[in-house]
Amino acid sequence: MEDRISDVVSDYKALGSIQMGNLNKTLHDSDARPLDADAVRFFLYLFAGTQGWSVRINIVLLLKERPCNTNQIASALGLDYKAIQHHLKVLEKNNLVIKQGERYGVVFFVSPYLESRYQEFQQVVDQLQKSSRKPSFSGY
Repeated sequence: MEDRISDVVSDYKALGSIQMGNLNKTLHDSDARPLDADAVRFFLYLFAGTQGWSVRINIVLLLKERPCNTNQIASALGLDYKAIQHHLKVLEKNNLVIKQGERYGVVFFVSPYLESRYQEFQQVVDQLQKSSRKPSFSGY
């Protein structure tokens, strides 16, 4: 397990988004279930290794709070409707959000996968907030 954690961290050390000591402390000292290293790696790639990562984090945080349609997300985050559509497609393609309804009645929810790995997602968000690549979270 320790080797897998080191692999995850070394892949993203150049991004400055994770420090080995903090990740190991969370993995070993937490009273909650152990973190899934593959999920941490996936979230690091999707949220720290791509453009638009802070928008995607804000979308997930908003959807965790309440289901929304595209227009509600765009209004809440103060962003363009088309940009939100793009980010929702990326999140849906990666199984982090699901949608229900059709056409203009589509409402987005956090996926069961993300719900089950929310601890890993939150670990990555916390590390990004502490790093020099601080996203401008809008409070969600």
